Amino acid sequence: MFYNKEIEIWRRSVSNKNNIGQIIEAKPVLIKTTMVDIQPYSSEEAKKDYGFTINCTKRMFMDLEDININTNFIKYKNKSYDIVKIIEWDDYIEVMLNEI
Repeated sequence: MFYNKEIEIWRRSVSNKNNIGQIIEAKPVLIKTTMVDIQPYSSEEAKKDYGFTINCTKRMFMDLEDININTNFIKYKNKSYDIVKIIEWDDYIEVMLNEI
């Protein structure tokens, strides 16, 4: 695979309460940038290829990374994407993304 696209991996903001109970919104934090192979993909293709019933607009291939569906999101070409499914193979992962 050709890892020729640069993406950013971000950690979602986490809301906390201050000492008087007010909710404080934290800003998302950039974890790192990395090179990947990212391609257009669709929910129909995910259903046909894997049997997944998910909403997705891109498929990304990358080296084994510590990313999490619940706490991370991806930025690519000034657009943000939720991570909706991660498939781990022997030496890489395949990640289904949905544009936010």
